[in-house]
Amino acid sequence: YVSAARRRGLPILGIVGSWDQPTTKGPLCPGLSRVLVQSRQMRQDLARFHGLDPARVEVTGWPQMDGYRRPEIFQERGAVLAGLGLPADHRLVLFGLNGARLGPHEPSVAAHLARRIGEGAFGPKLSLLVRCHPNDGQWQNRLAGLHDPPRVVVTPPEPGRLEVLANLLRQAAVVLATSGSILLDAIALDAPTVGLAFAGDLPSTAQRMVERYYEMDHYLPVVASGGARLVKSYPELDQALRAYLDDPARDAPGRARCRDEQLEPFDGRAGERVARLIQDQARRAGEAANA
Repeated sequence: YVSAARRRGLPILGIVGSWDQPTTKGPLCPGLSRVLVQSRQMRQDLARFHGLDPARVEVTGWPQMDGYRRPEIFQERGAVLAGLGLPADHRLVLFGLNGARLGPHEPSVAAHLARRIGEGAFGPKLSLLVRCHPNDGQWQNRLAGLHDPPRVVVTPPEPGRLEVLANLLRQAAVVLATSGSILLDAIALDAPTVGLAFAGDLPSTAQRMVERYYEMDHYLPVVASGGARLVKSYPELDQALRAYLDDPARDAPGRARCRDEQLEPFDGRAGERVARLIQDQARRAGEAANA
Protein backbone atom coordinates (compact mmCIF):
# COMPACT_ATOMS: atom_id res chain seq x y z
CA TYR A 1 0.00 0.00 0.00
CA VAL A 2 2.78 2.44 0.91
CA SER A 3 4.66 1.77 -2.32
CA ALA A 4 1.52 2.23 -4.40
CA ALA A 5 0.60 5.45 -2.60
CA ARG A 6 4.09 6.90 -3.09
CA ARG A 7 4.08 6.07 -6.80
CA ARG A 8 0.82 7.93 -7.18
CA GLY A 9 1.85 10.88 -5.04
CA LEU A 10 -0.84 10.23 -2.44
CA PRO A 11 -0.38 11.45 1.16
CA ILE A 12 0.14 8.67 3.71
CA LEU A 13 -1.37 8.99 7.20
CA GLY A 14 0.25 6.81 9.85
CA ILE A 15 -1.67 5.75 12.97
CA VAL A 16 0.19 4.35 15.97
CA GLY A 17 -2.11 1.67 17.35
CA SER A 18 -0.23 0.75 20.53
CA TRP A 19 1.82 2.75 23.00
CA ASP A 20 4.94 0.59 22.58
CA GLN A 21 5.06 0.70 18.79
CA PRO A 22 7.45 3.69 18.52
CA THR A 23 9.99 1.87 20.73
CA THR A 24 9.60 -1.90 20.18
CA LYS A 25 8.12 -2.51 16.73
CA GLY A 26 10.94 -1.48 14.39
CA PRO A 27 11.22 1.31 11.82
CA LEU A 28 8.36 3.42 10.51
CA CYS A 29 6.95 3.09 7.03
CA PRO A 30 8.73 5.57 4.76
CA GLY A 31 7.01 8.64 3.36
CA LEU A 32 4.47 9.31 6.10
CA SER A 33 2.81 12.71 5.68
CA ARG A 34 1.40 12.86 9.20
CA VAL A 35 1.20 10.46 12.14
CA LEU A 36 -1.54 10.11 14.75
CA VAL A 37 -0.45 9.04 18.24
CA GLN A 38 -2.22 8.56 21.55
CA SER A 39 -0.02 10.69 23.82
CA ARG A 40 2.64 13.37 24.02
CA GLN A 41 5.04 10.67 25.20
CA MET A 42 4.58 8.79 21.92
CA ARG A 43 5.28 11.98 19.98
CA GLN A 44 8.52 12.37 21.93
CA ASP A 45 9.41 8.73 21.22
CA LEU A 46 8.90 9.22 17.48
CA ALA A 47 11.17 12.25 17.52
CA ARG A 48 13.82 10.59 19.69
CA PHE A 49 13.99 7.15 18.12
CA HIS A 50 12.87 7.81 14.54
CA GLY A 51 13.89 11.41 13.92
CA LEU A 52 10.34 12.37 12.98
CA ASP A 53 9.52 16.08 13.01
CA PRO A 54 7.10 16.60 15.97
CA ALA A 55 5.17 19.11 13.85
CA ARG A 56 4.00 16.18 11.69
CA VAL A 57 2.63 14.26 14.70
CA GLU A 58 -0.92 14.79 16.02
CA VAL A 59 -1.79 13.73 19.58
CA THR A 60 -5.34 12.36 19.75
CA GLY A 61 -5.63 10.67 23.15
CA TRP A 62 -6.59 7.00 23.57
CA PRO A 63 -9.82 6.13 21.67
CA GLN A 64 -10.24 2.93 23.70
CA MET A 65 -10.41 5.03 26.88
CA ASP A 66 -13.14 7.36 25.64
CA GLY A 67 -15.70 5.31 27.54
CA TYR A 68 -14.04 6.18 30.84
CA ARG A 69 -15.40 9.71 30.37
CA ARG A 70 -18.98 8.56 29.75
CA PRO A 71 -20.91 8.28 33.03
CA GLU A 72 -23.68 6.23 31.44
CA ILE A 73 -21.46 3.13 31.13
CA PHE A 74 -20.81 2.91 34.86
CA GLN A 75 -23.00 0.84 37.17
CA GLU A 76 -23.66 1.24 40.86
CA ARG A 77 -21.14 -0.50 43.07
CA GLY A 78 -23.67 -2.99 44.40
CA ALA A 79 -24.63 -4.07 40.90
CA VAL A 80 -20.99 -4.58 39.86
CA LEU A 81 -20.19 -6.70 42.90
CA ALA A 82 -23.46 -8.63 42.66
CA GLY A 83 -22.50 -9.54 39.10
CA LEU A 84 -19.36 -11.11 40.54
CA GLY A 85 -21.29 -12.93 43.25
CA LEU A 86 -19.78 -10.72 45.96
CA PRO A 87 -21.34 -8.78 48.85
CA ALA A 88 -21.72 -5.04 48.26
CA ASP A 89 -19.48 -4.17 51.23
CA HIS A 90 -16.40 -6.07 49.99
CA ARG A 91 -13.35 -4.29 48.66
CA LEU A 92 -11.64 -5.57 45.51
CA VAL A 93 -8.02 -6.22 44.64
CA LEU A 94 -8.08 -6.58 40.86
CA PHE A 95 -5.28 -8.71 39.41
CA GLY A 96 -5.11 -8.27 35.64
CA LEU A 97 -3.25 -11.26 34.21
CA ASN A 98 -1.12 -11.61 31.12
CA GLY A 99 -1.37 -14.68 28.93
CA ALA A 100 0.68 -17.80 29.55
CA ARG A 101 3.73 -16.59 27.60
CA LEU A 102 4.28 -13.32 29.49
CA GLY A 103 2.71 -14.33 32.80
CA PRO A 104 3.99 -17.79 33.80
CA HIS A 105 4.73 -16.40 37.28
CA GLU A 106 1.30 -14.91 37.88
CA PRO A 107 -0.68 -17.98 39.08
CA SER A 108 1.73 -18.39 42.00
CA VAL A 109 1.30 -14.72 42.93
CA ALA A 110 -2.49 -15.10 42.77
CA ALA A 111 -2.27 -18.15 45.02
CA HIS A 112 -0.16 -16.17 47.51
CA LEU A 113 -2.72 -13.36 47.60
CA ALA A 114 -5.58 -15.82 48.02
CA ARG A 115 -3.81 -17.39 50.98
CA ARG A 116 -2.99 -14.03 52.59
CA ILE A 117 -6.56 -12.78 52.16
CA GLY A 118 -7.80 -15.96 53.79
CA GLU A 119 -5.45 -15.26 56.72
CA GLY A 120 -6.89 -11.77 57.10
CA ALA A 121 -3.56 -10.10 56.29
CA PHE A 122 -5.25 -7.17 54.56
CA GLY A 123 -8.28 -6.77 56.77
CA PRO A 124 -11.84 -8.10 56.57
CA LYS A 125 -14.27 -8.07 53.67
CA LEU A 126 -11.66 -8.15 50.93
CA SER A 127 -11.86 -10.18 47.72
CA LEU A 128 -9.30 -10.96 45.03
CA LEU A 129 -10.64 -10.60 41.50
CA VAL A 130 -8.44 -12.41 38.99
CA ARG A 131 -9.18 -11.10 35.48
CA CYS A 132 -7.86 -13.39 32.77
CA HIS A 133 -6.23 -11.86 29.73
CA PRO A 134 -8.69 -11.68 26.80
CA ASN A 135 -6.41 -13.89 24.68
CA ASP A 136 -5.54 -16.50 27.31
CA GLY A 137 -6.60 -19.90 25.99
CA GLN A 138 -4.90 -21.74 28.88
CA TRP A 139 -6.53 -19.93 31.79
CA GLN A 140 -8.47 -22.93 33.10
CA ASN A 141 -5.36 -25.07 33.47
CA ARG A 142 -3.22 -22.20 34.78
CA LEU A 143 -5.72 -21.17 37.46
CA ALA A 144 -7.27 -24.51 38.34
CA GLY A 145 -8.66 -24.56 41.87
CA LEU A 146 -8.17 -20.83 42.50
CA HIS A 147 -11.80 -19.70 42.08
CA ASP A 148 -13.23 -19.66 45.62
CA PRO A 149 -15.81 -16.89 46.19
CA PRO A 150 -15.98 -14.63 48.06
CA ARG A 151 -12.26 -14.90 48.81
CA VAL A 152 -11.24 -15.27 45.14
CA VAL A 153 -13.24 -14.73 41.95
CA VAL A 154 -11.71 -15.75 38.62
CA THR A 155 -13.37 -14.23 35.54
CA PRO A 156 -12.83 -15.93 32.16
CA PRO A 157 -11.47 -14.06 29.13
CA GLU A 158 -13.88 -11.42 27.82
CA PRO A 159 -12.49 -9.99 24.55
CA GLY A 160 -13.75 -6.56 23.62
CA ARG A 161 -15.95 -5.88 26.64
CA LEU A 162 -14.29 -2.64 27.68
CA GLU A 163 -17.35 -1.44 29.60
CA VAL A 164 -16.95 -4.44 31.91
CA LEU A 165 -13.29 -3.60 32.48
CA ALA A 166 -14.18 0.04 33.15
CA ASN A 167 -16.63 -0.92 35.90
CA LEU A 168 -14.18 -3.34 37.51
CA LEU A 169 -11.41 -0.74 37.52
CA ARG A 170 -13.69 1.91 38.97
CA GLN A 171 -14.67 -0.33 41.88
CA ALA A 172 -11.16 -1.70 42.56
CA ALA A 173 -9.39 -0.64 45.73
CA VAL A 174 -6.06 -1.68 44.16
CA VAL A 175 -5.11 -2.86 40.66
CA LEU A 176 -2.21 -5.28 40.24
CA ALA A 177 -0.56 -6.39 36.99
CA THR A 178 2.77 -7.26 35.40
CA SER A 179 3.42 -4.20 33.23
CA GLY A 180 0.92 -4.02 30.36
CA SER A 181 -1.45 -1.21 29.45
CA ILE A 182 -4.03 -2.29 32.05
CA LEU A 183 -1.99 -0.32 34.58
CA LEU A 184 -2.61 2.78 32.46
CA ASP A 185 -6.32 1.93 32.44
CA ALA A 186 -6.20 1.83 36.23
CA ILE A 187 -4.32 5.13 36.40
CA ALA A 188 -6.89 6.66 34.05
CA LEU A 189 -9.53 6.00 36.71
CA ASP A 190 -7.16 6.98 39.54
CA ALA A 191 -7.04 3.48 41.04
CA PRO A 192 -3.98 2.71 43.22
CA THR A 193 -1.71 0.69 40.98
CA VAL A 194 0.91 -1.97 41.72
CA GLY A 195 3.35 -3.33 39.12
CA LEU A 196 4.65 -6.87 39.70
CA ALA A 197 8.41 -6.84 39.18
CA PHE A 198 9.28 -10.29 40.49
CA ALA A 199 8.75 -13.84 39.30
CA GLY A 200 6.61 -15.29 42.08
CA ASP A 201 7.50 -18.91 42.80
CA LEU A 202 9.50 -19.38 39.60
CA PRO A 203 13.27 -19.98 39.84
CA SER A 204 15.45 -16.95 40.49
CA THR A 205 16.66 -17.09 36.88
CA ALA A 206 13.20 -15.79 35.85
CA GLN A 207 13.43 -12.76 38.13
CA ARG A 208 15.47 -10.70 35.70
CA MET A 209 12.99 -11.44 32.91
CA VAL A 210 10.13 -9.81 34.82
CA GLU A 211 12.21 -6.86 36.03
CA ARG A 212 13.18 -6.04 32.45
CA TYR A 213 9.58 -5.39 31.43
CA TYR A 214 9.81 -2.10 33.32
CA GLU A 215 13.11 -1.12 31.71
CA MET A 216 11.62 -0.96 28.22
CA ASP A 217 11.62 2.53 26.75
CA HIS A 218 7.84 2.90 26.68
CA TYR A 219 7.51 1.84 30.33
CA LEU A 220 10.33 3.85 31.88
CA PRO A 221 8.28 7.10 31.94
CA VAL A 222 5.45 5.33 33.78
CA VAL A 223 7.86 4.17 36.46
CA ALA A 224 9.50 7.61 36.65
CA SER A 225 6.14 9.34 37.09
CA GLY A 226 5.48 7.58 40.38
CA GLY A 227 2.06 6.54 39.14
CA ALA A 228 2.63 2.82 39.70
CA ARG A 229 4.42 1.27 42.67
CA LEU A 230 6.76 -1.57 41.70
CA VAL A 231 7.16 -4.55 44.03
CA LYS A 232 10.04 -7.02 43.82
CA SER A 233 9.10 -9.62 46.43
CA TYR A 234 6.12 -11.06 48.29
CA PRO A 235 6.80 -8.90 51.38
CA GLU A 236 6.91 -5.76 49.21
CA LEU A 237 3.66 -6.82 47.55
CA ASP A 238 1.93 -7.31 50.89
CA GLN A 239 3.24 -3.99 52.15
CA ALA A 240 2.07 -2.10 49.05
CA LEU A 241 -1.43 -3.59 49.25
CA ARG A 242 -1.79 -2.72 52.92
CA ALA A 243 -0.55 0.83 52.28
CA TYR A 244 -3.03 1.45 49.46
CA LEU A 245 -5.93 -0.16 51.29
CA ASP A 246 -5.21 2.08 54.28
CA ASP A 247 -4.77 5.23 52.16
CA PRO A 248 -6.20 5.16 48.60
CA ALA A 249 -4.88 8.69 47.99
CA ARG A 250 -1.29 7.54 48.38
CA ASP A 251 0.72 8.29 45.20
CA ALA A 252 -2.21 10.23 43.69
CA PRO A 253 0.16 13.00 42.47
CA GLY A 254 2.18 10.38 40.59
CA ARG A 255 -0.95 9.00 38.95
CA ALA A 256 -1.96 12.53 37.93
CA ARG A 257 1.50 13.10 36.44
CA CYS A 258 1.28 9.81 34.53
CA ARG A 259 -2.15 10.71 33.16
CA ASP A 260 -0.79 14.03 31.95
CA GLU A 261 2.18 12.41 30.18
CA GLN A 262 0.55 9.26 28.85
CA LEU A 263 -3.20 9.86 28.44
CA GLU A 264 -3.94 13.50 27.70
CA PRO A 265 -6.07 14.69 26.03
CA PHE A 266 -8.30 12.51 28.21
CA ASP A 267 -11.73 13.97 27.54
CA GLY A 268 -13.69 11.16 25.88
CA ARG A 269 -13.25 12.62 22.38
CA ALA A 270 -10.16 10.84 21.09
CA GLY A 271 -12.18 8.82 18.58
CA GLU A 272 -13.71 12.02 17.24
CA ARG A 273 -10.25 13.54 16.81
CA VAL A 274 -8.99 10.51 14.89
CA ALA A 275 -11.99 10.66 12.54
CA ARG A 276 -11.61 14.41 12.05
CA LEU A 277 -7.90 14.15 11.26
CA ILE A 278 -8.52 11.37 8.74
CA GLN A 279 -11.18 13.51 7.08
CA ASP A 280 -8.81 16.48 7.06
CA GLN A 281 -6.09 14.41 5.39
CA ALA A 282 -8.56 13.23 2.75
CA ARG A 283 -9.70 16.82 2.14
CA ARG A 284 -6.12 18.01 1.67
CA ALA A 285 -5.43 15.16 -0.75
CA GLY A 286 -8.51 16.11 -2.76
CA GLU A 287 -7.50 19.76 -2.92
CA ALA A 288 -3.99 18.79 -4.05
CA ALA A 289 -5.38 16.54 -6.76
CA ASN A 290 -7.64 19.29 -8.08
CA ALA A 291 -4.98 21.99 -8.04
